[in-house]
Amino acid sequence: MVTKLSAARKSRWYQFLNILLVLGLMFSLLSFQDRAVAHAREEVNLNLVLTAAVPTPQTPTGTITDPTPTYTWTKLSGAALYRYALYQGTTLKYALTVNPTTCGSSSTTCSNTPATVLSNGAYTWKVRAYMGGVWNAYSANKSFTVASSAFVSQFTSDASGWIPQNGSWSVASGFYQTPGLANKYVSSRHKYNYDTFTYQVKLSRTGCTNCAYGLYFNGAPLPLTSSGSWNNGYYFFIADTGYYAIGKYVGGVWSSIVSWTTSPLVSTGSNILKVTYNSSTHYVQFFINGTRVLNGYFSVFTSGMVGVTFYQEATVGNRLFVDYAVLALSAPSAPSAPSAPSAKPGGDALGGVFIDDTVQVGGTGSPDKSSP
Repeated sequence: MVTKLSAARKSRWYQFLNILLVLGLMFSLLSFQDRAVAHAREEVNLNLVLTAAVPTPQTPTGTITDPTPTYTWTKLSGAALYRYALYQGTTLKYALTVNPTTCGSSSTTCSNTPATVLSNGAYTWKVRAYMGGVWNAYSANKSFTVASSAFVSQFTSDASGWIPQNGSWSVASGFYQTPGLANKYVSSRHKYNYDTFTYQVKLSRTGCTNCAYGLYFNGAPLPLTSSGSWNNGYYFFIADTGYYAIGKYVGGVWSSIVSWTTSPLVSTGSNILKVTYNSSTHYVQFFINGTRVLNGYFSVFTSGMVGVTFYQEATVGNRLFVDYAVLALSAPSAPSAPSAPSAKPGGDALGGVFIDDTVQVGGTGSPDKSSP
């Protein structure tokens, strides 16, 4: 038997159904809102991750002696490129972009070593990553200072710190030596940059008695000239026939300051050459076997590398022997006071010609050739 619902019961039933319908709609709406909020949270978290994706610079930091430091920073997953920038004060020295291949097999760090040689001083650097088609923000600055160290090279067993620029070099019988290259200069430099220093080298040669040998200072060797000379820097040469010469290379082009000039100070055996240079005042001195031959003010190059060199003609028996090379991080800032009215030219007790690096005195002759 079918029982009909009363109007009142029907009304309550419809009300119940309506309540269920409303509750279902509310549940669907809340579920949609929850999904939307979760999605928004995911977007926010993703943006936060991208925004926070900044590499951390690690080294160099503190005080270092290497003028071509290796830069190391933390590796970021998903980085397509890295860029690091170096500043000295507010001056940008360089900004280099590198691929993630610089990270190699490391799972945590990336590194890169630029060829640019830094002078002594304070620097800051920072790094950033290219991710998702955009460059992220730079990291905080990391500071370091390049400060070269003094050295004493006796060459008894090795040539630690010395880097040949061309030719073959070896340590044997207590000498740092090379046979040279025909019709070229060969040279080796110490690995650090210097600004204020006293640099002294004891050296000798065999073979051509009329060919140059000596030292470089405040230099930047590369690229070498076609004759093997340095690209920038000052030279102090002697020849066993009793000559000395002082000059400079600027962009591979040489100019004399003191052209080949005779001096009884030059020995036919070993000779000790010494240069002092003060970067603050630009005051420079040149000594041959303990006697000063020139002093003055050189300001074209105020810092750089030091080295040894010699020139050989295409004859048999040419070889350079470097007994020792020493460098101290100090130098006089000005001429000493005269000790007597009869002080030699230069106005001080040590004597020697007084000159700057913009004029030429002495004889003639290219440093790339034999002396007169």
